[in-house]
Amino acid sequence: MDNNVKNNYENRYSKNNSPKHIYPVEIIVRIFLGSYPDFKMDAGKFPNSQILDLGFGDGRNFPLLHNLGMHIAGVEISEDILKLAEKKFEALNIPLRLATGSNSNIPFPDQHFDYLLACHSLYYMNKLEKFEQVIHESARVLRSGAKLIATFPKPSSYILKNAIALPGGYSEITNDPLQLRNGSIFRVFESTKQIEEAFSAQFHDFYFASCEDNFFGLQQDFWAVVCSRK
Repeated sequence: MDNNVKNNYENRYSKNNSPKHIYPVEIIVRIFLGSYPDFKMDAGKFPNSQILDLGFGDGRNFPLLHNLGMHIAGVEISEDILKLAEKKFEALNIPLRLATGSNSNIPFPDQHFDYLLACHSLYYMNKLEKFEQVIHESARVLRSGAKLIATFPKPSSYILKNAIALPGGYSEITNDPLQLRNGSIFRVFESTKQIEEAFSAQFHDFYFASCEDNFFGLQQDFWAVVCSRK
């Protein structure tokens, strides 16, 4: 990841900028706790399972996962973000195993996790890598039958406005209103069919949710996918 982007995130999650109270992402609550005509997670498998939150940010999903009885590991791009999270969640008595890494470099053993959660994170790319490396690494750390839960921005999402289209389905972010991600490379999909095709060599049993949300002028459109490791 670009060093400027890394520094932006370190500043965003710094002690001075981190809110006292944090809340889980709505789509993650709905995936883990909701019941829908086409999809429902098996809550009986949550207790004592191993979950990796890849690109956990400020750790806002940690309390939810802890309350579900899961053992939580997390990966972020900088040691500073890890230290802030460790201090915050030690005070809340939430045990964690945190490590620095990236989507294509997850520092945990093969077939280690029952769940991999990548909320608004799996599409971040380093400039010299291919998305196939990210898929391979996600599959590597999951046991057979384990769940991958991820989100991907739709082309209509605010974060892709005026983005520079690059070959192979990638885009460079140029117009982030939060001034965090300019210069980042995203893997962008045009449809859920493209997502399924990209992951189908190592994953199956795909379920998709669609979110199109205009909240006070911020058009945040994305897909959520839940699929199983073959």
